[in-house]
Amino acid sequence: MTIYLSLFPNTQGLGYACIETPQSLVDYGVATIKPVSNEKSFARAKKLIELFRPTVILIRDNDDPVKHRAKRVEALSAMIATYAKTQNIPIYRYSRSQIQDVFEINGMKSKYAISKLIVQWFPELAPRQPKYRRASMNEEYNTGVFDAISLIATHRYLTE
Repeated sequence: MTIYLSLFPNTQGLGYACIETPQSLVDYGVATIKPVSNEKSFARAKKLIELFRPTVILIRDNDDPVKHRAKRVEALSAMIATYAKTQNIPIYRYSRSQIQDVFEINGMKSKYAISKLIVQWFPELAPRQPKYRRASMNEEYNTGVFDAISLIATHRYLTE
């Protein structure tokens, strides 16, 4: 049995999802970190790794080196990757562009369209599904959950 733990840093802190195969959603959420810091985010990620004991860890990769947030995300991803190696857990990184490429095959590129498909897979997430977002709107709190699950779907599509 494979246990996937997906960690997706965002402006709230850290979106996460744990899925066991076959397709069983174990847990998910957004670990709110205030103020957002890599040290606090890493401590939370480490607790999640110890709790779920995953066989595979998936993390967000940086695909936009210009954004300030991307530097923080890259540093946090490196911390998580280093810890995963000390625990002998394989770690994979996927960028937002890779996620979009995988979902675009099914005609879904936006986060909203991807979240609709994820709700079809996991109906229990329907109450948390983000609403359609215009460019001027902030992302909804639960978007991190859907981002984390999209990492798992991308990994499974690209490796299985």
